[in-house]
Amino acid sequence: MGAKRKLWNWNLFLEEAKERIPEHIKTLEEIYKFSEETIKGKGGLKRGTGKKYGSFKIYSNNLFDGKDIISVNSDEHLTINFAYSYQQELSDENSKKIAEIVDKFAEQLYNAGPPREISHENYKEAGKQYPTIRATQWANKINELKEILKELISSMENSTAANIQQ
Repeated sequence: MGAKRKLWNWNLFLEEAKERIPEHIKTLEEIYKFSEETIKGKGGLKRGTGKKYGSFKIYSNNLFDGKDIISVNSDEHLTINFAYSYQQELSDENSKKIAEIVDKFAEQLYNAGPPREISHENYKEAGKQYPTIRATQWANKINELKEILKELISSMENSTAANIQQ
């Protein structure tokens, strides 16, 4: 019988991360605080239930059907959940607007310099819908990442508010 799943709280996550990636603890703390502040009252952070490493996922109740925008793991990986955010069926103006916002998000990430697997053109392809970035590739770009996420959330909220008013 293998290791059992557990619900990772922040302290357990941090302990695990200190063992695995001690050089990136400040970056993890920064993205965690940023996430708490940015999503406060709108959703929050889901705690992971992994067997080997901890994770937290950032979501907003009223964006992307409450699905995770990004996931951060104590094994140094950050995953962008494009498959949850991109509208596969562009059947109405709302879905087209969301697709435009997510396209801009992907382009901004690409321009910020993440690994080659993310581009503003290929993130919809199978196998690239959940790109994972190592901490060594995103830790030095934490400020850009926070600004890009903040803009995505703001754009989505503005789009949602505009649809409600119509």
